[in-house]
Amino acid sequence: MQKEQRNSFIVSKALRTFVTAAVLTAAASQLAHTADSMIVGHVVGQDAVSAINLVLPLVEVLNCMGFLICFGANAMCAQAIGSNDLDKVARTFTSTILTVMTLGLAVSLGISYFSREIVEAMSEEPRLNDMAYDYIHHYAMGGWLQMLSYGMCLFVATDGRPRMVTIAVVGGAITNGVVDLLTISVLGMGVEGAAFGSLSMFAVNILILAYYLHHPSSSYRLKWPGKHIFSTFISNVKEGAPAH
Repeated sequence: MQKEQRNSFIVSKALRTFVTAAVLTAAASQLAHTADSMIVGHVVGQDAVSAINLVLPLVEVLNCMGFLICFGANAMCAQAIGSNDLDKVARTFTSTILTVMTLGLAVSLGISYFSREIVEAMSEEPRLNDMAYDYIHHYAMGGWLQMLSYGMCLFVATDGRPRMVTIAVVGGAITNGVVDLLTISVLGMGVEGAAFGSLSMFAVNILILAYYLHHPSSSYRLKWPGKHIFSTFISNVKEGAPAH
């Protein structure tokens, strides 16, 4: 009976840790856009806020891709950590980082390159198009940072370090606010400054979490997955895809 209660407590604690990290990570991007909208609305004007909101669906595309790749990989790493299969942990972790760096970068640059055409197809308000283009063109170039930040938050939380995730999210949020104020209010960069502010938040998240992942106590190590890279990617996607 005591063993069952202990196991139940461990599972419950692990679930809370995982959910907390997922919620914090999702909240981070929303916090960035809220800060962007508030500062842009006061300094640039309401049209700029409308322009940013116009292209948020493209930001959500990056969010969904990050979820599809990183959430499934994280679940596989959690199973491997529980089984003490550190070789599988390393291969899955490395495969995920490489996937985000390549596929995420390709999608980010694709959205950035075709951002003018995408904005014109989405918008029925020509007066907003230029600002919407300026925002998503610059944001999308670093959109892979958003995907990588999401994945790293999940990995670190699964390794039993939710406080590190909180520190990363808070540090990123503060950085976002400071960069927004500097680029928008001081330098007058408008919606471009808002894009740089959001990306700076994800960059800080990654730097803080990378410090932990490099620590000897971390369960994650980089190991070239070799011929298993494609099969690992497919498994990640299947694991992260919504259940039918």
